[in-house]
Amino acid sequence: MMWKHSAINEHKCFSLHDCFISSARIENESICAKGLRLGEYCLVFDDGFWVLPNTPYHQSPDMIRTGKAEVHIQGEVDVDCDVTLHAPVRLFNQTILTLLDSMTLKKWTDDVNSAKQCYEIIKTYHDDTTMLIHGAVHSRRAAIGKTQERFEVCISSVKIMQVVYSWDVLRPDCTW
Repeated sequence: MMWKHSAINEHKCFSLHDCFISSARIENESICAKGLRLGEYCLVFDDGFWVLPNTPYHQSPDMIRTGKAEVHIQGEVDVDCDVTLHAPVRLFNQTILTLLDSMTLKKWTDDVNSAKQCYEIIKTYHDDTTMLIHGAVHSRRAAIGKTQERFEVCISSVKIMQVVYSWDVLRPDCTW
């Protein structure tokens, strides 16, 4: 899809916090000489993501939401990397997370696209070769505030990663 606006590795200009993943896909998948399955990864957000204030993409004091958008992670991503699901448990009045399941990025992509659950991003972390995504899993039947599980995706690349944020329009009706 061709987008009107794109930004590469501008992590300080965008936020995926409180954004729901609508779909995901692995593109250009291949097997390298070391036997790793590599590709590019794309997350689609039908309700968009946040553009932070006072950036080259939005010169206002408030964050603003985009229309439909995507985040494309380029650079030989390991599609067999682990995605983990956790359940919050209270122990001695502290919340800890227990491991419920571990799956490959490919399997998690299938789960995202099946729409059995809603995946909400809470926080992302970046460096040159890794993007770590923390989020909440919501049942389609439960209210959004009734989070049962947490997820963690560690997308790693065998070379320098480029994260491309793409969108068409900003939504002045949706600021924060």
